[in-house]
Amino acid sequence: MIQKNAIYECTISNLGHDGEGVGQLDGMTVFVPGALPGERVQVQMIKVKSSYCVAKLVKVITPSSDRINPMCAVYSRCGGCQLQHGTYAAQQIWKRDRVVQTLQRIGKQVDIAVPPVLAAKQPWGYRNKVQVPVGIDASGKSVSGFYARNSHEIVPFDTCPIQKDQSAELVQEIVKICDRMGFGGYDEATDRGWLRHVIVRLAERTNQWMVILVTRTASWPGGKASAANQAKLLEMIRATVPHVVSIFQNVNTKATNVVLGEKMILLWGKQQIVDELSHPNGKKLKFAISPHAFYQVNTAQMEVLYGVARRFAALTGTETVVDAYCGIGTIALFLAQECSKIYGVEIVPQAIEDAKDNARRNDVKHAEFEVGDAPVIMAKWHERGVKPDVIVLDPPRKGCATEMLESVDAMKPKRIVYVSCDIATFSRDAAWLSGRGWTLSEIQPVDLFPHTAHVEVVGLFVRANE
Repeated sequence: MIQKNAIYECTISNLGHDGEGVGQLDGMTVFVPGALPGERVQVQMIKVKSSYCVAKLVKVITPSSDRINPMCAVYSRCGGCQLQHGTYAAQQIWKRDRVVQTLQRIGKQVDIAVPPVLAAKQPWGYRNKVQVPVGIDASGKSVSGFYARNSHEIVPFDTCPIQKDQSAELVQEIVKICDRMGFGGYDEATDRGWLRHVIVRLAERTNQWMVILVTRTASWPGGKASAANQAKLLEMIRATVPHVVSIFQNVNTKATNVVLGEKMILLWGKQQIVDELSHPNGKKLKFAISPHAFYQVNTAQMEVLYGVARRFAALTGTETVVDAYCGIGTIALFLAQECSKIYGVEIVPQAIEDAKDNARRNDVKHAEFEVGDAPVIMAKWHERGVKPDVIVLDPPRKGCATEMLESVDAMKPKRIVYVSCDIATFSRDAAWLSGRGWTLSEIQPVDLFPHTAHVEVVGLFVRANE
């Protein structure tokens, strides 16, 4: 019987959902963060359950030929990346294997051919957004960094190899200035302090920067000096990054893990930054990005991802398309270049306003965007006589609710293009669609998040009898 805290040896066969090594010991599945497929490792059991164990890696007895030294100095403590200790080429093999295994285990998709992952040409410095928590160290000084794995312990860093160098430097400079001015970091334990997070967003193609200071209160510390200190901080931010065009304060008064609060205050500059995406037809599509807007963090790979969705949609110029999770309209307006009519629905009102603004910005007159719960809006469109040829799904990590899939099935499109950031929920939904007569005819994994365990997929579903 496996004992907690005891030392064992096991062989790692593959990787789990969070990038941890997976092995077998006495008929039990063992999860070992930091271990790689093919390795023989020595581990210490830290959690023993009825059907699985979690172990700490003590020693790599037989290392994988794919093992390398991580580029990040705090990689062993930080929870941001999970696969820096493996070569980038090997990461693509592991990610494809996980897609195959999950499709078979959860989706019951045993016959689908899964091609190689579309890897990033630039696997370092790819993130256009950095979101850094700010806390207090034992001496009372503000400290910023990323959370350690499975905790809210802040791990300070000097550089982050998957972030833009300038964005990491800007965050650290902001925290230092705030600390000197008395705008101290936030203490989760006591719900005291002021600066909770610093967020930096970059419109990479236009080099426009946005800074968001997430604070515990709307008022600034310092009494009468607070206005002068605020002005000094804004001046410093603009001097550090001359291309910053927006500086916001977001107020989050709740003791919560949710980063952003409801109140967003423009301190200086414009309400949005504007980025560009290249369409295969040669057109540059412009997208305005508000502070709350969802926008993929890897700009180059976003274009690759949308290119796959476009290929699967197989538009000829005559089709009607529905984008059921349209956000600010990125995929919808990408596909609008080659269809006759496109409808987008999103539950977030500001996102729909941004989508309408982006349609005008790109001179797209055949797009219709509506705010609301997607199944409800789609049922209304259906009653109105809307008959989509293609429905695009790009849901959050939890995937599609059954009501959503039922709405899609009821509209009877010719094709469903499903973009997913979680292969497990995609596979669950694929099994549901298969039970309703749909066939997963193609799938393509895309790596938007190098050195992490995440992999994006695009799937094409067609009617089984077509």
